[in-house]
Amino acid sequence: MPTAKVRIGNDVRLVWALYSADQPLSFDNCSEIEVELYCSRKQLTIKPDYTISGNKIIILFPAISQQTIGIWDARLRYKQPSMADPDTLLTYTHNTCAVFELVECSSEANDIGTDYVDEQGNRITISSVYISSSLDRITSADEWILVQTKDYTNQREQIIRQDFAAADQVILDSAKAYTDDREKVIRQDFAQADTAVLQEAQAYADQGDSTTLANAKNYTFQREESIRADFATADQYVLSQAKEYADTVKDWNDEDNRKKIWTGSQDEYDALPSKDPNTIYLTDDHAVTVTPTSLSFYVDQTSRTLTINCEANDQWVVTPELPDDWQVSPLSGTGPGTITVTATANNTSTPRNGSLSISIGGLSIQVPCDQDGIPKRDTFHLVLDNASYHIGIVMVRTSKSEKVQDYLTINGEAGGKDLPKTPWSIQMLPGEIYGQTLVGGPVDDAKILSVNEDDTSPYEGMNADYTWDTF
Repeated sequence: MPTAKVRIGNDVRLVWALYSADQPLSFDNCSEIEVELYCSRKQLTIKPDYTISGNKIIILFPAISQQTIGIWDARLRYKQPSMADPDTLLTYTHNTCAVFELVECSSEANDIGTDYVDEQGNRITISSVYISSSLDRITSADEWILVQTKDYTNQREQIIRQDFAAADQVILDSAKAYTDDREKVIRQDFAQADTAVLQEAQAYADQGDSTTLANAKNYTFQREESIRADFATADQYVLSQAKEYADTVKDWNDEDNRKKIWTGSQDEYDALPSKDPNTIYLTDDHAVTVTPTSLSFYVDQTSRTLTINCEANDQWVVTPELPDDWQVSPLSGTGPGTITVTATANNTSTPRNGSLSISIGGLSIQVPCDQDGIPKRDTFHLVLDNASYHIGIVMVRTSKSEKVQDYLTINGEAGGKDLPKTPWSIQMLPGEIYGQTLVGGPVDDAKILSVNEDDTSPYEGMNADYTWDTF
């Protein structure tokens, strides 16, 4: 079958469906998965980005990674447990030759619109070769991040539930141990008290006073009865508290039977006519919470919200200490509510800040607010290299002191005195600090005209530092 031909400089996307014994290959128990694209013409190997969906491997060969024309093969390696011995990992390799060809001119490109089937029965969808958009790549990344996030969340939930169950058992064991220890101490105290009273009674009886002996015995019996009653009461109280706490922790793990937590003040708690058995009373001085605890705004105008959590009858007032052109609404309310803060665009390089003061029930909660200023300028160094001037070729180089964070395209022109200008363009990839291109000669000066398609004021010169505003 003819090989699909794609003009170099276009993103290439391949969908590779793999089978094992005529059944779709499962990657669930595979490890050390490695995908390569190989060009035999240049002995060049690329390890592209890929995603896995079922038995399909979706491969992206971006234009920025395409360095040479020629025929490209696809190769897949992975390890899988042996069916005879699950503890033994076997290495598998799938090779598909001449999947597509990168060509130099658009006139050479074609679109076959059929599937490529290799000798192993694996299928690569050639019709999926296309010029992909940034949105495609972003959507794929978003889906991958969502899957990873869900997996991490499920793992953390399982761990938290296990830790919670273990904590329940530790608390119960601790309560039982405390009860047993207290029982042992009380019994010892009781035995010592009985012995001391009896010794005193016997000593006094030895003096021949039978009446005193009888009174002593009666007193002993009374003290014994009292101590036993106190002991029974103490045992019951300790056990009741332990059971109540254990039930509280257990119920908290059951969302449908989860107990409420009291967040009012100590005075409000003391004033309650009765206590709700389904409420855990953990009182402190913070009867209201505000989330988030701070607000940050970008340079452009934007709005952010605050959420007030409080009792239904709590009244609150907002006092803003913000730039004059910012808006806050509402400034007061009763019960749980939402506050919206709207900031205007900051047209200066100086950051702005302020705060909100929220008063409720004698409390004052401060919420810091800040806004970024206009980003600092980037500086590029322009160099005109005449090292190859004698053969009529001149190199233009652009560099910056720090690595670029995103794709950066710098356009300009170069030329000789009283001669037409030759346009030039340099693309700097993320992580790079310099770029270069060749222009025709003779050349006496060069200039920068735009950065990322934003027009600039041209700066001419053989060697010069050029500063460009990023907004």
